[in-house]
Amino acid sequence: MRPLEEAGNSIVARPKLLSPAELKAELRDAVAYLHGGEEYASGDALSTAESLKIVAFMGIGYESFVDVDAAKERGLRVTWTPARRPDAVAVFTLGQIIYANLGIRNRLDERYPPQWSAAVPMPSELSAQRVGIVGLGSIGSRLAGLLLTIGCEVSYYSRTRKLAETSLDLTYRTLPDLAAWSDILVVLLPETPSTVNIIDTSVFARMKEGSILINTARAALVEPVALGNALRDGTIAVAAIDGHYRDESVNAALMREFGPRLLWTAHVAAHTRQSMAAMVDQAVRSVLRALDNAPDENMAVGQ
Repeated sequence: MRPLEEAGNSIVARPKLLSPAELKAELRDAVAYLHGGEEYASGDALSTAESLKIVAFMGIGYESFVDVDAAKERGLRVTWTPARRPDAVAVFTLGQIIYANLGIRNRLDERYPPQWSAAVPMPSELSAQRVGIVGLGSIGSRLAGLLLTIGCEVSYYSRTRKLAETSLDLTYRTLPDLAAWSDILVVLLPETPSTVNIIDTSVFARMKEGSILINTARAALVEPVALGNALRDGTIAVAAIDGHYRDESVNAALMREFGPRLLWTAHVAAHTRQSMAAMVDQAVRSVLRALDNAPDENMAVGQ
């Protein structure tokens, strides 16, 4: 934050999740909002922010955390951090894939000598698995490269065809076909109105029994009732989710019924010192540009 302080600004940090009323009060006298939490900058929260010039969102899926129409109406800039480092999330996702595929959670408390049983199936080597990636942005491309190095077959689905398809020699598949082809399905799309619930009953219906689902995007991309049914009928053997549904009762119900088969983390895949520093640096530079009315290549909304 030092560049902002050196420019004469006062920094007000609020480490806890703010209620809608608290966020509205905080923004009332603010000139900039560096958005790095889980709050939703609604039209009401922005309605009394007369001095506000920018909402600098730290991440990609800003549409799920900022009322874009309200921001446009008030002439606000909304910026994002598209140039963040892909390694943090890609390597975290690879770790979740390895952990889920080898069933490491279920083997943590094995005694020595081990009491093996023929009734417990051995896991497959990762190189024997087909991995489908939903979303081939910078993170998906980096993950694909890591998986190919291991020896996995990798295919992808994205809303538009990607140049990395050629450089990585990947096969593009429609989402239903990718679900049917994959042993492990990885979700890496940003959360937007068009991607919420993109993994639904129709997708699960195409998946093989005993598949693995890895979601290091946002929980909302996977429809929770469909997820519960897929876990219940054995379509999904293990699901790893980095982030929680906004309805806490949904999280509680899934954990209560499927706890041992859910690897749930609190949206921390990008939380490395290097990755967070890169996102903060981009966001701070966007704030400084907005306060100077300077152009910004990271502007998603505004002029």
